[in-house]
Amino acid sequence: MHICFITHEYPSKGRKTGGIGVFVQTLGKALTANGHIVSVIGSYTTNNQIEYQDDKINIYDIPKPKIPFLKWWQYKNNLVKTIHKINTKTPIDILEGAESSFAFLPKFKDIKKVIRLHGGHSFFTSCANDKINWRKKYIEQLSINKCDGIIGVTNYVLQTTGKLLNFGKAKTTIITHPIDTDLFKPIPHILEIPYSLTFAGTNCKKKGLYELCQAIEILYKKYPNLKLWIVGKDSKHHNDLSYQQFLKNTFLPKLNKNIQFIGAINQHELKTFYAKAQICIFPSHMETQGLVAPEAMAMKKLVIFSNTGPGPETITHKKNGLLCNPHNPSDIAKQIEWVFNNQSHINDIKNKAYQSAIKKFNCSRAVKENLKFYQSLL
Repeated sequence: MHICFITHEYPSKGRKTGGIGVFVQTLGKALTANGHIVSVIGSYTTNNQIEYQDDKINIYDIPKPKIPFLKWWQYKNNLVKTIHKINTKTPIDILEGAESSFAFLPKFKDIKKVIRLHGGHSFFTSCANDKINWRKKYIEQLSINKCDGIIGVTNYVLQTTGKLLNFGKAKTTIITHPIDTDLFKPIPHILEIPYSLTFAGTNCKKKGLYELCQAIEILYKKYPNLKLWIVGKDSKHHNDLSYQQFLKNTFLPKLNKNIQFIGAINQHELKTFYAKAQICIFPSHMETQGLVAPEAMAMKKLVIFSNTGPGPETITHKKNGLLCNPHNPSDIAKQIEWVFNNQSHINDIKNKAYQSAIKKFNCSRAVKENLKFYQSLL
């Protein structure tokens, strides 16, 4: 089977990546290891089309649009030409994208289109109780109208998006994101640093970073050795201020000894930050699933995740991790302090976290479930 993914976040040296890109790389490598063909199309930083391979995955880096008011038209044309080129060489069975990927694409004979709900504008805006932009919602609906199948990475994202957009006759299923359990696994020789926490994710409002820093502010006097490592790329805030700078202006120098901004790092570096932290904490306001919590769980770490959205689909509170109210700094602080004061329970929680992550998020399971769904569309 030949599966072609559309994403602009595929991991590469010197390029900003994201959860979707990591997912495509992880699933893509697992699919090629099972004898299938995988192609990835994205528009990154080049002026000319570049083709290369990442292991056995074929990467097509199409030119970035140059004319500001015609960007969408140029991008569509470049994308369509590349799809036709790939399909002529090796016929594509499945073309997969995110919520708005297919809005302006034509029909391709014998190619089935699949949308994986990574969390589009309508989903996240609705969950944040903000006003949905009707143009963006219309584009997502146009895209969904052209797809044959829809995959929700959690039941929550599938049900919530289904209330906002009309899935029509598209076939639906739920398949959780896989994680690379060969990469994210326990590292016994790296000792945990007491009172240390690792956060990983884009530095932005919806990831709950502001409330997490407020929780550190609540705890730092009682626990002077408390240390929070904030790992992840920065994002825009407002008035030309980045979100990271906003946090620094708000909480530093008061918490200068307690909070450290690491920035964007690769996955091999990330697993070291997971390993040395006593707690891996991700108090996101909303996620479709989130990769970081399962990654840390697969490393047998104590994870604090959000009790909102799909959080309870990943963690059962005080069984295989902890859940917090991401909008309440006091509750975040409460869960952190519970870990510090209940060490006799921690190893059991860590072991159950590891077992559940390996069972639910392993690549072999994801390959089987995705191939079964893809095949059902052909």
